[in-house]
Amino acid sequence: MILRKRFKKRLAAAWLFLFLATNFVAPCLVSAQEEAIQSASEVVVPTTTPLPEVTPTIVPEAPISTSAAELNSVPSSNLIATLIPTPADVVAKGDFDNKGNKPKMAKINFRSDESVQLALGDYKDKQPSISIFRGGEQVENLETKIEDGNLKITPQRNFKPGKYTIKVQENETKDIVMEQNFTWGVLAINTNKSIFLSGEKAYLQMAALDDSGHTLCKSSLKLEIRSAKSETTILTTQDGTIKNSETCGADNVTDNPDYFAYYDISGIGSYKLKLTNLDNGYEIEDSFEVKENVPFEIERVGATRINPFKANYTMSFKIKANRDFVGEIQETIPSSFKILNNPNNSTMEQSDNGTMITWQVDWKSGDTYELSYEYDAPDISPQFYLLGPLTIKQLNNETIFSESRQWQIAADSAETDSIMVYDTQTIVSTPKYRRWTGSWGSEASANDVNGVIKHQVLKFSLTRDEAILATLTSTGELQAQVWNGSSWGVGTSAGDARTVQLERIFFDSSRQT
Repeated sequence: MILRKRFKKRLAAAWLFLFLATNFVAPCLVSAQEEAIQSASEVVVPTTTPLPEVTPTIVPEAPISTSAAELNSVPSSNLIATLIPTPADVVAKGDFDNKGNKPKMAKINFRSDESVQLALGDYKDKQPSISIFRGGEQVENLETKIEDGNLKITPQRNFKPGKYTIKVQENETKDIVMEQNFTWGVLAINTNKSIFLSGEKAYLQMAALDDSGHTLCKSSLKLEIRSAKSETTILTTQDGTIKNSETCGADNVTDNPDYFAYYDISGIGSYKLKLTNLDNGYEIEDSFEVKENVPFEIERVGATRINPFKANYTMSFKIKANRDFVGEIQETIPSSFKILNNPNNSTMEQSDNGTMITWQVDWKSGDTYELSYEYDAPDISPQFYLLGPLTIKQLNNETIFSESRQWQIAADSAETDSIMVYDTQTIVSTPKYRRWTGSWGSEASANDVNGVIKHQVLKFSLTRDEAILATLTSTGELQAQVWNGSSWGVGTSAGDARTVQLERIFFDSSRQT
């Protein structure tokens, strides 16, 4: 009797093991089917003293309507598609919504030689209206192109650096579907060579500008250099590895960069640069190349920032030829630059891309040669210019070597940017103004002062790119509003001046603070 009971127990255990092995262990070999069965079923484990007639059962869970049998009938290759949500399922749940994909920019800070790009999203086939503004004024004559649903704005060889705003408008509804601020050319890096040899020391020259494109001489800068070996070096103005130039100043004439640093190069490859202005968070990325050998070693010597109202400047090249060469050296500059002499018996030719200077040369391997030109930039400030790249061509016009990057120049002078404020007879409560940046801009409006204008005074700060406009109305109300370099701030009332019988108001906002 005892043996029979033991036999029955062992028989029941064997049946249980066989059932579990058939329905659960074997499907583990197909992971997707195991997950499907386990999510749809629950195994009821027998009691500690099972009887022979007791067999395990599978009870479907209430939330799952699909039975285990139905799941077993589905081919294992289709189980994953059955149970894992499809993209349509995810959209329905709100995890990913491809509808209403509005235009967007991948980044908002751009180098002066970098094209601004905007993904149009669902509006790529709708031909939306795109407007770009700087300092509240619409920018015209920008080179734009739409390719593969992306808007590309290419910088010209001369343009105004600073803070811009791009607006995208739906043509049918006239709704503004996107409005985004971005900076263009407020940070710049020049390297004395675009292509270095391993073991050389790079001379890194930097400039920082404000939202209006004017020079910043006391910015906190950080330069992150990632070598070809993925080693990172960080240079900063705080620790002195980035130097501030003593000649930095909007009204100075100097060839020295506003900020500079040196970096020892080790190893060939591409070196990545990221320059950040820690005061406002603006950053740009750049790079230079290091090669084992090059046919021509080109070094530029010139200004990174110029004062176009006070001086002419010279751009020089030191070129070591590592092979014999007979051909042409070409440099492209903005067409607005005036070349003051015939540098080194060169020729000049105008094109849509600017002015091309060409030298005819006959060089011997191992010798070092110098080329240069003197230029007079237009009396415009602020402005940004791109020069180069220097290109070496054979007599059949085939390019055999070229710099891998352009040279960047910021033009700035404190004396040229001014504002004229006045009132009109037609709109008596809104101050009108025009900006002078080498020429008078179009008329624009400051903030309304809620009263008939009787007198106005405008003063500029000597230490910041700011101005304050004070207005006295016919009712004796004093209003003040501040110009931040690109727009007017909200006006603030200074109270009622009638109690002191003010006819004119005077104040001094030019103290250094």
